Amino acid sequence: MTAITRSNAGLATLTPGPEHSISGYLAGEDLSAGSGCYIKSSDGKVYKSLGLGLSAPDAPNLTTATSGGTVDDGFYGIKITYVNANGESVASEAGFITAKGASANQSTITVVSPAAAGSSGNAATKYKVYMTPKNGGPYKLQNTTGTNIGTNFTLSAPPVTNTATPPTSNSTGAVSARVDGFVAKDYLSGRACTLHSGVEFNYGTSLTPGTLLYLDDTTAGALNDTPTALGTAVVGVVTTATTVYVKRSY
Repeated sequence: MTAITRSNAGLATLTPGPEHSISGYLAGEDLSAGSGCYIKSSDGKVYKSLGLGLSAPDAPNLTTATSGGTVDDGFYGIKITYVNANGESVASEAGFITAKGASANQSTITVVSPAAAGSSGNAATKYKVYMTPKNGGPYKLQNTTGTNIGTNFTLSAPPVTNTATPPTSNSTGAVSARVDGFVAKDYLSGRACTLHSGVEFNYGTSLTPGTLLYLDDTTAGALNDTPTALGTAVVGVVTTATTVYVKRSY
């Protein structure tokens, strides 16, 4: 797997027709020439695409208090997920804790917020908590709308058992992994920009003609010669040693 190195990226197609361009949108972040981009539905702005969703958080850090709640004395397993504007990650490894109140069944359990993850339109904004019943069982969602990153979640009553289980697929990159087009020059955040597709770009040097191109999973907006986690659609092909043909991901 190799990321394609950009140098002096820009349009090689001299006069793209209107069917190959999308204009009138503002850049939601700084965009560099040759970047694959998508239009974010929540604010209508353009961001760099990325073939990687948010990875699962680390196993949660847990604490318990011996009073202040009604959590039953016992052993609990807890998993967490990240939530961003696109969706929800898969669950972390489990963390475990034993609750025992000063008086029977009077505990609380606190889940420490996971670290911030992602950036720009792909950033984690919340996390969700999934917990077993006392002494084991299926993991079930405890905070339906999620808890803000940076804010701890405290369970003060026995965990609910009739809610969702952790997701089995990662949807945090479902939107950011889409490519609506490529920018032919640098744009500062807030500036009107144009996206191009179905055109040739000057892109690099010593490229291998015929190589299929996919969205990179490390550098936002970049291309890779191998499918990536969420960059599975072909979005271009190398046409000469210095040019690539680029297109939308759909």
